[in-house]
Amino acid sequence: MAQHSSPTCYGQVLFPNRLSRQPPTITKLAEAFSNYNSSLSFVDFVKEHLDVGDIEFIQSNTHAQYKSLMWKNPRVGTLTSTTLHKAVHYKGSDSKNYIVDEIMGLSGFKGNLSTKYGKETEPIAKKPYIKEMRKRNYKQFKFQGCGLFINKDNPLRRATPDGIVSCKCCGKGLLEVKCPFSNKYRFLSGREIATSNTYHVTIGENNEVTLKQSSPWYTQISNPFRCFWV
Repeated sequence: MAQHSSPTCYGQVLFPNRLSRQPPTITKLAEAFSNYNSSLSFVDFVKEHLDVGDIEFIQSNTHAQYKSLMWKNPRVGTLTSTTLHKAVHYKGSDSKNYIVDEIMGLSGFKGNLSTKYGKETEPIAKKPYIKEMRKRNYKQFKFQGCGLFINKDNPLRRATPDGIVSCKCCGKGLLEVKCPFSNKYRFLSGREIATSNTYHVTIGENNEVTLKQSSPWYTQISNPFRCFWV
């Protein structure tokens, strides 16, 4: 019968010199798991050694997102909302194994003009969004920034929305900002873009703007997002 020490004790053996709030990385946990005599799955092993305090610490210290000192390490070895679509549609036929490199932070991608534009315009886009939501009479509408969220039931699943929104009438929700880089879409409304049917959005049921299910954006925000299309 396999035996294992308690999470706390094993954590002390794993990281004897770490600060109490210096969460273990997935790569370190994977290394430890490979030498661990237990019937636990890797997901359960991570759940045992990444406690609620670690999860909250990571979330609170990644509010600046890509500008955060802690931004990269907690994402390595996990499925984030941005890599999920590629992972789901990966067919295993790529000799360079790009999806593994991306998950492990080894892709070498440093951004391009499109991602640069998105980073620059996201804070600008949030301001009219907040103004519009308040104008639509969402009672006591509030917005706050957030960091990297970790799924407590499966800590290998992680996501960083662009904010948390709440109001008295609808409760809490998550915000994801998309800033089209192409001049073709930059000055159009969501409905105008959807009507063209040449982008990530289209006109769906009840004549409402909706994401195309084939879009990577759909995979990214299909878990608990609600789209307001402002």
